[in-house]
Amino acid sequence: MPYGFYEIDVIKNLLFEAGFADIEISVLPRVTATDEARDMALGYVMGTPIRLQIEQCAPDYLSAIVDAVEHAVGQKFGYKSVKAKIQAIVFTASYSGQRDEAKSQPNA
Repeated sequence: MPYGFYEIDVIKNLLFEAGFADIEISVLPRVTATDEARDMALGYVMGTPIRLQIEQCAPDYLSAIVDAVEHAVGQKFGYKSVKAKIQAIVFTASYSGQRDEAKSQPNA
């Protein structure tokens, strides 16, 4: 799944419409940790697809955005030994070989 695609019901419906069945969903909470707020800011901004959006819309501001995220993370979680909650959403399903044509047709 794409990074940031987190709407469980939407994903479940897409899987169902694509012919998947016996869909099971697990939400796995975790804690991420890094030595400094700067590291977390670099990971969020430079290590995710958000970087592509920034490069398309405001490439000259990439560094300033990293700085702003660092400041926001530092204000909320501290600048050293930063920990934050994250989660993974894991879907498992079997492929039935049958698409739900009624749901995949426009105006159905």
